[in-house]
Amino acid sequence: MKYIVDFMFLNNAAGSLMTKTHYFKILYQERYYLC
Repeated sequence: MKYIVDFMFLNNAAGSLMTKTHYFKILYQERYYLC
Protein backbone atom coordinates (compact mmCIF):
# COMPACT_ATOMS: atom_id res chain seq x y z
CA MET A 1 0.00 0.00 0.00
CA LYS A 2 2.89 2.33 0.74
CA TYR A 3 4.29 1.86 -2.76
CA ILE A 4 0.95 2.91 -4.26
CA VAL A 5 0.86 6.03 -2.08
CA ASP A 6 4.45 6.92 -3.04
CA PHE A 7 3.64 6.40 -6.72
CA MET A 8 0.55 8.59 -6.46
CA PHE A 9 2.57 11.24 -4.62
CA LEU A 10 5.27 11.30 -7.29
CA ASN A 11 2.69 11.28 -10.08
CA ASN A 12 0.79 14.10 -8.36
CA ALA A 13 4.00 16.09 -7.87
CA ALA A 14 4.82 15.75 -11.57
CA GLY A 15 1.27 16.48 -12.69
CA SER A 16 0.77 19.35 -10.24
CA LEU A 17 3.27 21.47 -12.17
CA MET A 18 1.22 21.06 -15.35
CA THR A 19 -2.12 21.62 -13.61
CA LYS A 20 -0.87 24.58 -11.56
CA THR A 21 0.44 26.39 -14.64
CA HIS A 22 -2.85 25.62 -16.41
CA TYR A 23 -4.92 26.93 -13.48
CA PHE A 24 -2.72 30.02 -13.16
CA LYS A 25 -3.32 30.81 -16.84
CA ILE A 26 -7.08 30.48 -16.28
CA LEU A 27 -6.92 32.68 -13.16
CA TYR A 28 -4.92 35.34 -14.98
CA GLN A 29 -7.39 35.30 -17.89
CA GLU A 30 -10.39 35.56 -15.54
CA ARG A 31 -8.75 38.37 -13.59
CA TYR A 32 -7.89 40.13 -16.85
CA TYR A 33 -11.46 39.86 -18.12
CA LEU A 34 -12.93 41.05 -14.79
CA CYS A 35 -10.65 44.09 -14.67
